[in-house]
Amino acid sequence: MKTNKLLLTLFISIGLTLIPNHNAFGQRKGIQRQTAPKAAPLVAFKHLTVATGDCRFRLKDRYQRCESKAIFMELDNDRGVFTFSTTEKGKQVIFILSGGADRQPNLENYFLSIDKFRATIDGKFEVEDLPVRGECHIQMQPNTGHFEAIKCDIYEDKMRLDIRFYLDDIVKTEKVK
Repeated sequence: MKTNKLLLTLFISIGLTLIPNHNAFGQRKGIQRQTAPKAAPLVAFKHLTVATGDCRFRLKDRYQRCESKAIFMELDNDRGVFTFSTTEKGKQVIFILSGGADRQPNLENYFLSIDKFRATIDGKFEVEDLPVRGECHIQMQPNTGHFEAIKCDIYEDKMRLDIRFYLDDIVKTEKVK
């Protein structure tokens, strides 16, 4: 049940923010409305994989634990999305890393260049569309496609952020679609 709630929250968070030049409510950025906002169309996904393992992340200069499940989605708009989550002071924090350029030099290694970072706390955006640079690397077993590790290293130059997400010792890889 916890996984289903997390997936639903992630779909809504991701779907509402992957529409270019729109805010979290589907409104064009910079335009004020007096009426209630219309729901933004969700971006459909081609593939969704949930990996379960040992998760840790670093936002400043120390590592912290994160939830054992990470999600990787390949969207219909040819972007890839990684999500990681944690609980901070009783509030759910979701980190969303997305990018459009990928490469797979062999069956064991997949790389996605990351160019956007988002973070929500209890469903409210704290960081939205922060331009970043970096990449996520999925190590896989060649014959089964089972994820062995996910490593994401991203950087933001203006604030000098060095952000890392690592999911190691993956025990389960669930391909939802």
